Amino acid sequence: MVDAVYAPLFRYFESIDATVAHQIFDGLPRISAWREALEARSSVRDAVVEDYADRFQTHLRQQGALIAAA
Repeated sequence: MVDAVYAPLFRYFESIDATVAHQIFDGLPRISAWREALEARSSVRDAVVEDYADRFQTHLRQQGALIAAA
């Protein structure tokens, strides 16, 4: 259940800005390994469409999210 909750959250970080994710998770090797393991799972990869990151960015811009301006 925990994986099912965190996999999408981890994906958000990569979709927004991978450098932000690196800064947040730098120094947390076990969390980083967990993120990578989740990302490698076909169930996680196949849970979204190919252009998910673009759609997510568009949604953030439409909502006026500050992180979308980064």
